[in-house]
Amino acid sequence: SRGPASTHGPKQEGSRFASLLVERVMTWARIDDNFPLHPKVMAAGPICELIQVRAICYSCRFLTDGLIDPSVVPALLTNIEGAGAIYWASRMVDAGLWHRNGTGYRVHDFLAYNPSKKLILRRRKDWSKAGKKSAIIRWGTTKVKTDDTARLDMTLPKGQKDPNAPVPS
Repeated sequence: SRGPASTHGPKQEGSRFASLLVERVMTWARIDDNFPLHPKVMAAGPICELIQVRAICYSCRFLTDGLIDPSVVPALLTNIEGAGAIYWASRMVDAGLWHRNGTGYRVHDFLAYNPSKKLILRRRKDWSKAGKKSAIIRWGTTKVKTDDTARLDMTLPKGQKDPNAPVPS
């Protein structure tokens, strides 16, 4: 089962496989549709809103579980003119959008809306296993390419012959 429709990647006309591939390789940032109208976000202002969206996307992309290292803050401010990283990070904390966490920051409620790194890695592993099994069934081969150099020996379904096996002469 692939779960509810809301967890699926974008649909591409005529390409069910492409949408499945995108869904399994890429993470998705989940942002509540009430986010822009939340009182904390509205009070913080549009620049903090943009920084928060960028921080959430960064955390999803790099599987940080909502942790933001101070060295990343300048990248979140790309094309935002005005005060520097320390000022904006303090504004995010003062607004309640971020929390101080040791030497860095943590996005407020990140894990309440987004899956953890541990869950994403487990899903990727499960999807990889399922994909390899599917390749065996679809292509009827005992060899499944796993990367540029390695090959993985797999067992064919019962009664199925390997079309790539050498034919005795």
